[in-house]
Amino acid sequence: MKKLLLILLCMPLMFSCTVSFDDDNDDDNENDSKIESYTEVTAQELYSEFTSDNESASETYNNKKIKITGTLEKNIKKGRGGTWYVTLKVKQRFGSVMCHFQKDFNKEDFSNYSINDEVTLIGKCDSYNTMVMVKNCDLFNE
Repeated sequence: MKKLLLILLCMPLMFSCTVSFDDDNDDDNENDSKIESYTEVTAQELYSEFTSDNESASETYNNKKIKITGTLEKNIKKGRGGTWYVTLKVKQRFGSVMCHFQKDFNKEDFSNYSINDEVTLIGKCDSYNTMVMVKNCDLFNE
C-alpha cells in the first residue's frame, strides 16, 4: 500500500519535471534549431524510484535522456572499458548512481570537482542492478 501511495504521489512530479530547451540559430532562413528534451531528476530521486518500483522506473527512464544532479561519492575514475565515470551518493548504504562519461570526455573538464561537491550531468539512463547506471554523460553547462 505504501509503494502504491508513493508511486501515485511521484507520478505528477515525474511528468512535470520534463524540460526542453532549444539552441536557436540566428539565421532566419533556415529552421534548423536543435531541440533537445530531458527529464530533470536528482540522484536520490532516481535511485529511490528504481528501488521502489523497478519496472515503472525502467519504463520512465531507461534509454531516455536525463539531467541528473547529485553529490560526488568518489573522485572521477577510469573504468575497464576506458571511459571515465563518477558515482553520485544516495541515502541507502549500498546504493549509488554510476555515471559514465562519453568516450571523448576530457578529464580536465572535471578538475574543479572533488568528493562531496554537487554536480549536474546530462546522460542517458541505462539500467538498475544495485546501482543505477547512466551512460554517455557530459557536464551540464547552463
